[in-house]
Amino acid sequence: MGNKVALTLIFISFSFIMGARSFNVGVDTLPYTRIYTAIANSKTYLIALKNAQLTAPIYVLFCWVISIFSSDPRLLILISAIVVNLALVSFIKKTSRDVSTSAFIWIGLALFYCSMNGNRQCISLTIALNAIYYLVDDIKSKKGWFLFLISIGIHTTAIFFGLAIVGIILVDYLKDSKLIFIISTTTSILLSFGYSALVKLYVRLFPRYSIYTSGDSIYSILSGTGEGRIIILYIFLFCVIILWLFKNTKMENTEDSFNLHVLPAVVFGTIFGIINCRNELINRLLWYYLALFISFIPSTISKFRQSDQIVIKWIIIIILNIYSIISLLENKNGVIPYSFFWSQ
Repeated sequence: MGNKVALTLIFISFSFIMGARSFNVGVDTLPYTRIYTAIANSKTYLIALKNAQLTAPIYVLFCWVISIFSSDPRLLILISAIVVNLALVSFIKKTSRDVSTSAFIWIGLALFYCSMNGNRQCISLTIALNAIYYLVDDIKSKKGWFLFLISIGIHTTAIFFGLAIVGIILVDYLKDSKLIFIISTTTSILLSFGYSALVKLYVRLFPRYSIYTSGDSIYSILSGTGEGRIIILYIFLFCVIILWLFKNTKMENTEDSFNLHVLPAVVFGTIFGIINCRNELINRLLWYYLALFISFIPSTISKFRQSDQIVIKWIIIIILNIYSIISLLENKNGVIPYSFFWSQ
């Protein structure tokens, strides 16, 4: 009963703040309202695909269907908020040992602010999280693969999350957490220094993103444009992984099967982030992997003695919320000052 109340409050509060925001809240919000208007003015879905100029057929369909009811972009913002948070609370309900802590972590990792900026990517992200849940349960799950393909159709960066699926398969074969950690760490380091070949393949498949490799954009996926301070967050999360690893003495415990199966993914996300901490576009791609910590951290906390869990939980929450406050102060997601749509 307590979890249901908490999840309901999380859904309502997050959806209200996201859905009632003005067009000026979130760096990408206003550009997406223009895309929505272009889609709404299209007579057919095929014309909408052309007018939107996005490599995201499912997202264009999503917008086109909404536009049947209203061409006002505020409806898109509201429905997008509902979809993100429905998928988020669904994932938390299925995987988290402490739903309230998961909500604090979502905010602490600044993913809540990101959801008001990169809203389309966060729709893709939360759907992909649910896909991973079903694929952990059964790698052949039709529902899991369907959701993963939907997430790619909303934002092609979800392809990058495919490495989490490779990690699931690895765990099914190895089962030993320490061996999984060693292999995941080694592979992550190698991929971190050799990912440029994968980027070139991606750009060949989706030429629209070539601006991030050709120098036509101020951001580059092949070089650093940021200050790199986010490395502190990645190092902290890597320490959480180490805690989980050495506290995880009962590998046969099926209750923690999900977090064992995403171990390679969270290892990859932190190591890839540490090595590429100055690359702002890579950091954005890693949102998919950071989001797994909303389940992984409560799992880590649960491995301590009951008397120590509260202390460990609040240490982690405080540290993450310091990062969250810094993110707000620097306002890289453009969510400050916040304003409601009716105040425009």
